[in-house]
Amino acid sequence: MKKIKISELMNGYVDEELQPREGLVDRERVKELVRARVGRRRVQKRRVLLVAAALTVCLGLVGWSCAEVYGERIFQLVGGGQITIGDSGEEHYVEAHPSDGYDENGKPLVVSLEENRLWVVARGQRVDVTDQVDEKTPYVDTWWDGEGNLYYVIVGGTPEDYGWYEGVTVPDGSGGGNGVLSSCTDISPEEQNNVEWFTQGREQVRELWYARWQENQK
Repeated sequence: MKKIKISELMNGYVDEELQPREGLVDRERVKELVRARVGRRRVQKRRVLLVAAALTVCLGLVGWSCAEVYGERIFQLVGGGQITIGDSGEEHYVEAHPSDGYDENGKPLVVSLEENRLWVVARGQRVDVTDQVDEKTPYVDTWWDGEGNLYYVIVGGTPEDYGWYEGVTVPDGSGGGNGVLSSCTDISPEEQNNVEWFTQGREQVRELWYARWQENQK
């Protein structure tokens, strides 16, 4: 199988809709924003297409500012990439250190195309998702670690043009990810700005995170 060239296909987005402002974050305002966001079927947001960028979804630290948590945390993703979430004392930041989804021997770490079938191989799985996904429908694999961090893999498309995205969302709502949204090397990043399976998969992940967040508020 030919390895995908990702020089212009590695995708990431910066979502600034719910970045916290200076000072303390109002608990009730955060709740209103989160509920409004999850309640909408299609979320309108300002996106900036970047190469190997992080998807930051900082929903606000309830009752306190992101800038009050100093230090840096590195999260290893199953596709070989890493997400760094940190704070310099002056700003909260998320950085993506992407992977093309292959190990050093060229073996797929997320999704494998074999005899015109799509197999999810992340986390040691081997799941044929060919008949479960298309241009609008994703396959979403999620799991929690012992610290309450939500990891996810989103796969979608068809054997002719498929893609994947992986990421992590931490308990305070910060997070990031990266992936390759198209296996076609003749498609520019701009043409991948509205990938329906990716949008739907992100929404599923967001709803799952919100359900846990809401439970923790009780």
